Amino acid sequence: MKCIHCDKEAHARQLCHMHYARELRAGQLTPKAVETPQQYIMNRVVVDNNDCWVWTKSKYLGYGRLMLKGKKWSAHSYSYHAFVGSLPEGLQINHRCHNRACVNPNHLYAGTQAENVRDMNEAGRRNQARGSRSGNSKLTEHIAKLVFEAEGTRKQIADSYDVSVSLVCAIKNKKIWRHIHAQ
Repeated sequence: MKCIHCDKEAHARQLCHMHYARELRAGQLTPKAVETPQQYIMNRVVVDNNDCWVWTKSKYLGYGRLMLKGKKWSAHSYSYHAFVGSLPEGLQINHRCHNRACVNPNHLYAGTQAENVRDMNEAGRRNQARGSRSGNSKLTEHIAKLVFEAEGTRKQIADSYDVSVSLVCAIKNKKIWRHIHAQ
């Protein structure tokens, strides 16, 4: 943004630092209107079809972020603080709507991490790569099932499928590849 008086980059109120300081000393600047916490939130959201108040400013991993008076906040936590009150000790702010960018206090609740994980699982939002979809997988579901069903010592099975004995043990003991038994 350029200064309204010169062609320099503006930093505040569309004035360059030199002109801003000069107008401030001369009393020519009107103080910036102070927003209430609720106004601060409402001036930075758009309401979507699900009545989510979607944060339009800075985001990290889909969650709104802000900094006020040197303190970093997640936008949904600040919204809860502004509209509902302070967060009870030992709890966190969770979303009922499963929209990370939502700051609607009606969609937020104070809960535990365990409640949040349970909600995530019930809503089918857990994005966990299992089996051959995992980046670390050396086997397919078919081969893992063959290893599980194979007869012989763990060493013989490991040698015949070119995998480690510990991998065979983990599959046989249902420590990994548990989902192949549901197929």
